[in-house]
Amino acid sequence: MMTTHLSVALAALALSMSPALADPPGNDGWIPVAGFARGEDTGRLGNTHGGVAIDSKGLVYSNTDTERSIVVHRPDGSFVRALAGEYPGIHGMVIRQEGDEEFIYAAHLAGKQVLKMKLDGTPVWAIGLPSESGKYDDDPNAYNPTGIA
Repeated sequence: MMTTHLSVALAALALSMSPALADPPGNDGWIPVAGFARGEDTGRLGNTHGGVAIDSKGLVYSNTDTERSIVVHRPDGSFVRALAGEYPGIHGMVIRQEGDEEFIYAAHLAGKQVLKMKLDGTPVWAIGLPSESGKYDDDPNAYNPTGIA
């Protein structure tokens, strides 16, 4: 038993000291970057819901449950900006190209709405409870958008 724990601990230590692979097999285009999102950005991230999107310039957008609702990093992990602070609690998001401009579409769980924003966080529109569907007539609080396609 002790030997197993020691072997696992040594393997974990060795892996933690190894440099990240430049292009690991089967990564589907994702490349791990050691130390990503560490550096001059010392703000709190809080909970994240796994919403990650990449714009056409390669900037990485991820969502948090803080006043820094969406944080943007360069591919090397250096901080660019935070945006959409008025919308903490975004649960899922995508970036879509429309004509010459890209937009963030996001499920704003905390606000019970779906948002369309410019890449700088400027709101374009928000859609709340879909009352026309009749699905939430008995309990409007049951509407909790968590994902977007």
